[in-house]
Amino acid sequence: MRRWTILAALTLARVAMALQFQSIAALAPQISDQMSLGFAAIGTLVGIYLLPGVVAALFGGWAGQVIGDIRTALAGLTLMAAGGFAGAMLAGFEAQLAARLVAGVGAVALNVMLTKMAGDWFQGRSDLPVAMGILVSSWPAGLALAMLILPYLGLSLPLETLLMVPAVVSVGAGVLLALVWRSPFGASATGAASVQKDRVMRTEWILIGLAGVIWGLYNVAFIAVITWSADKLSDTGATVVAAAAGASVIGWAAVI
Repeated sequence: MRRWTILAALTLARVAMALQFQSIAALAPQISDQMSLGFAAIGTLVGIYLLPGVVAALFGGWAGQVIGDIRTALAGLTLMAAGGFAGAMLAGFEAQLAARLVAGVGAVALNVMLTKMAGDWFQGRSDLPVAMGILVSSWPAGLALAMLILPYLGLSLPLETLLMVPAVVSVGAGVLLALVWRSPFGASATGAASVQKDRVMRTEWILIGLAGVIWGLYNVAFIAVITWSADKLSDTGATVVAAAAGASVIGWAAVI
């Protein structure tokens, strides 16, 4: 039972990541009106979140080996929360850009750890594919939740409060993860003592690279469609809330 509780905490953390990533696109009309930002600036705020992906991912993997999985994951959630709150309280495009960059570094480092932490708990079990499927589906679910909930809340809440929502979810996910996490390797915090260090062969590097390219292209296309489809629906006469809700269907379909 513990492994499923831990998986739930890991899944919530990944939902928080997706929710924060998509929050700018979901609130684009309000951001454009209140911050006087054009589509190019809003697109930059969306993209800067994952721009440091390669560097942050390598740093996250290194940090996981040095300070442990849970500490790295909690540090990532802390950066996400800090960036989220800063973006909600600070005005100006440059401040928003810096806040998104800080949050994005934390999110990428967190994402590396989430996959490993879930894999460690379900390693060698027949339900590993189910567990990883749940964790992976949390990304489109978080994107869909952002498009479904944030524009609706925008009818009654100020933009500053809306931008804090992903940060609050990040804090909640961090608290839950800190409470329920236990290493599956006992005293070994990182599991290094339980995993044989084999040399990665050249063919394996090539396969890893190909898988990364395929996964990356898929995510770019998926994010582009769900991010900008709401604007296209608005052009047909749909309200902001209805257009965003319609765009969220893409995310829910990906979950299924």
